[in-house]
Amino acid sequence: MVGKLVASRLWTGAKVVESDPEAVENAETTTTASEGDKTYVSSNHMLLPGNPHSTVSSVVDWQIQNHKGFVPAFISTIRHAPIYNQHDRWSVIRENIENRAGPLKEVWLILGETDPIINADEITEDARAVLGEENVRVKVLDGVGHEVAIERADDVVRAVRRVGTKSEEVREVREEESKPEPVERLEKPEKPAKAEKSEKSDKKEKKSSSRRKHGGSHASSSTK
Repeated sequence: MVGKLVASRLWTGAKVVESDPEAVENAETTTTASEGDKTYVSSNHMLLPGNPHSTVSSVVDWQIQNHKGFVPAFISTIRHAPIYNQHDRWSVIRENIENRAGPLKEVWLILGETDPIINADEITEDARAVLGEENVRVKVLDGVGHEVAIERADDVVRAVRRVGTKSEEVREVREEESKPEPVERLEKPEKPAKAEKSEKSDKKEKKSSSRRKHGGSHASSSTK
């Protein structure tokens, strides 16, 4: 019974209407029309280039019709996933930010204006209440629903780059401040050649020359 109710809520009844053949050829978007009751209109963007049947609506409907495990998996996610009443866990994030326990400095929320599942006003109110007003940044994208990352991927990437660039600038400043001042190193003077070595070499040469002289005298006396 529960499975049937969930399936009816997820069902979009979408059918592809190719109003612009060039859009399909260029792997952009198609339009969808819904038949019967629907909870919300899913994204019309194609997930696979050149395939007009790869919209979110079409994929969801296909899974309901052909994948027996889809609806039970969805129900299990809603029942057991950390979706509701997670204020205690979120408060840990606030503690880490305020105590500077880690690199996280703020939390960004990118939300869809017309998303009926994650309401922008409600999630913003909850996030600021738990995480703190000064620790939350919110960007609401106009005219987009639940599939924010699919419909407005460019806006999401721009927001991430903005945060990443800001973090890199702060990190570089901190690293520059934490660097110790360079210490000047005095070059060691070259060591003078040891006199002992030269003296030893002179003694060796004298001994060898004296041996040659004595050896010659002995040889001459024996011949005589």
